[in-house]
Amino acid sequence: MKKFLSLLVVFTSLLILVACGGGGGRNVLPDKPDIPEALDTSRTIEVVFWHAMGQANQAIIAEIIEDFNKIYPNIVVSQYSQGGYNELRDKIAQAIPAGNQPTLAQTYPDHVALYLEGKAVRGLDEYMKHPTFGYDYSERDENRTGDFEYEANRVDDFVENFYHEGTVYDTKGTFYSLPFNKSTEVMFYNKTFFNKYDLEVPTTWEGIREVGLQLKALIQANPSAFEEDTRLFAYDSEANMFITLTKQWGGAYTSAAGEYLFDNAQSRAATQYFLDLYKDGIVATAKHYSANYASDIFKAEKVFMTTGSSAGATYNDPAGAFEVGVLPIPQKADGVKQVIQQGTNVTLFKHADNQVELAGWLFMKYLTGPEATLKWAMGTSYFPVRYSAYNSETYQAKLFGELIKKENGEVLLDEEGNEIRGEYLKDTSGNIVYDENGVPSYKEFIPTIQSLSTKVGYEQSAYFYTDYAFPGSSKCRDEVGLLIEAILYGGKTLDQAYADAMAELR
Repeated sequence: MKKFLSLLVVFTSLLILVACGGGGGRNVLPDKPDIPEALDTSRTIEVVFWHAMGQANQAIIAEIIEDFNKIYPNIVVSQYSQGGYNELRDKIAQAIPAGNQPTLAQTYPDHVALYLEGKAVRGLDEYMKHPTFGYDYSERDENRTGDFEYEANRVDDFVENFYHEGTVYDTKGTFYSLPFNKSTEVMFYNKTFFNKYDLEVPTTWEGIREVGLQLKALIQANPSAFEEDTRLFAYDSEANMFITLTKQWGGAYTSAAGEYLFDNAQSRAATQYFLDLYKDGIVATAKHYSANYASDIFKAEKVFMTTGSSAGATYNDPAGAFEVGVLPIPQKADGVKQVIQQGTNVTLFKHADNQVELAGWLFMKYLTGPEATLKWAMGTSYFPVRYSAYNSETYQAKLFGELIKKENGEVLLDEEGNEIRGEYLKDTSGNIVYDENGVPSYKEFIPTIQSLSTKVGYEQSAYFYTDYAFPGSSKCRDEVGLLIEAILYGGKTLDQAYADAMAELR
């Protein structure tokens, strides 16, 4: 409620601003940008970048800014953390009426929808298609695939669904953001448990029921071997679960026009399916165990499978208590494959000085380009937003180990002809040790839970979805999460819970 009231206050202030034609002496700038023919290199231009990052991530941004300044030495990028994401949203919304918004900012789609009410967000299409400062939309030169200099100007190098999230704000598909730090959901499972009892790890909701019943039989046969109220699976986020299952069952959630469409037969069938699994003692959410996160009950072996953020994989690490495996999230066997994409984008704001706005666009383009997204991904647990960065040898080595090469540079192959990845063994001086045939000493690369979740998460990218963003979309997400809680833990019927959620939104 506190979050909603905060949002309501800033949203109301923006509506008043629009109704008053700008208010407070602020001139609402036109939607079409006035893009200069060239960047003015005779002056120092400041770009103000607001975000919600901590010190560690700010340090990475500082390195990216330093690299950017090698190309544009007269553009000074000043980064400012505004606290958490809600604080960032509120401060931008409060700055817009006075015309004091930053040049660009880290944003969630529902935040951008709010700023659009203040007519302060710059549509990006004109910049993206600009002959000098935009992207190259010509036919791809396959010989240059993976070349960062070439890929930096290609929109088809963006991970497709991340890229298209920038168009979820209107029916015309206007771009109001570009992808920045992205993650998704993956499924973590207790590999030790499944191996011990020779159980198949389920990958569908139907499979979860089947294996869940097998687990119940094991518990009944030997109750002392399990924790009290042990279940097979826990979902970390009720809201994510509701939206994802609704879509997997083929149902609608919201529309570009801001309609709430989730009260439909497919959504109700999905919710009923999860409710039945809960009543049968097979699944739950963290709230069932009075826990904040499903990762906590997973590590306590109250459940043996859980779905959570790929970026938060280390929170599911039991510190050696058991081995963890990572798989894609469960899907409906005959349904529509759907996986939520998460994380923020970057958004450019209108500015009266077209040189400042252009400089903001140039930094935005660089920040979402191959070099910067690779540096960001190497230093964080987020995905690169560019295919070329993900497929680069630098990033592949992070996930799977270095390519093992002979002293002459030839890649070492296994008996089946596959390239070998691993970790070189080095002497006390840090040099790679080779035998008389020039073959290096190396050991097997053991992937971390984070690298496993990144790999698995990225492999789901063809099924990523995002929802339309509009004033009220954040409130809708809150309400469907509460709907699940009301059905599982509040004793409400489906009819009552759906009706109450729709009533709150209306």
